[in-house]
Amino acid sequence: MTLRYNANLVSEGAIKDSEGNKITTTYAKSSSLATVATSGSYTDLTDTPTIPAAQVQANWNETDTSSNAYIQNKPNIPSGVIVDQTYDGTSANAQSGVAIEGELANYALSSSIPADTSDLTNGAGFITGINSSDVTTALGYTPANTTLSNLGATSSTNFDGQWVQSILVISTATSTGSRTHDLTSYLPADATTYKYEVMFSVEVRTATNDSQCDVGTTASPADNEQNCFRMIARVSSNSKFSYIIGILPIENATVYSQITRGAANTGCGILALGYRRIGTNS
Repeated sequence: MTLRYNANLVSEGAIKDSEGNKITTTYAKSSSLATVATSGSYTDLTDTPTIPAAQVQANWNETDTSSNAYIQNKPNIPSGVIVDQTYDGTSANAQSGVAIEGELANYALSSSIPADTSDLTNGAGFITGINSSDVTTALGYTPANTTLSNLGATSSTNFDGQWVQSILVISTATSTGSRTHDLTSYLPADATTYKYEVMFSVEVRTATNDSQCDVGTTASPADNEQNCFRMIARVSSNSKFSYIIGILPIENATVYSQITRGAANTGCGILALGYRRIGTNS
């Protein structure tokens, strides 16, 4: 038998890889690959991007907008405002979250606030005390000094102002009419020279009718009520009893009484309770 060889015929196994992929269509020829495929160098690549220069640290004071250090959209910080925990306007140790020095300009330090009036400085015309000339200026006249030590020998003798307790029954009249009562034996011997105040108790009682007893500094005090000092005790037929205590100025050791509006069985009791010297008789 004779075999013929065909040079155009290649074994199927010679044109396929082990996985059955056709070599001529699955793989590229090394001659058709780019240089980088075999060199692995970045510089052998084509259409590479432009890589900027190395980055720099941002600079707050950079004003060149094309510089990589320029900071955009910076906040506006007012000049001259210092934030400091010590409230010291000259300090550079600013801290956030505490009071602003500029805001404190309208406030006083607690240590500067006076704790007592003695810490204050008196202004012009401030009065720290008062004397007699100040009183005279304020009143517009000089007030009198009325202490006994300043009345003089004669005046202080005329007026002592001391009450003397002494009880005397002056009258127990039981009928109407005017009466004069001499107090010479009751008051001190100088009563004809000096004026005295006498405290009286006047009592009126009646069984059937209204009755009144007046004691005063002139005769018939009930009839001369506008011309004297007087005190009145009055009783109605319904109440039966009345009394009054009062003080009258007595001159020349004499006092007067008058019982009016009463019946025969009216009773009037007049007591002197005490006295004091108040001046000279007019």
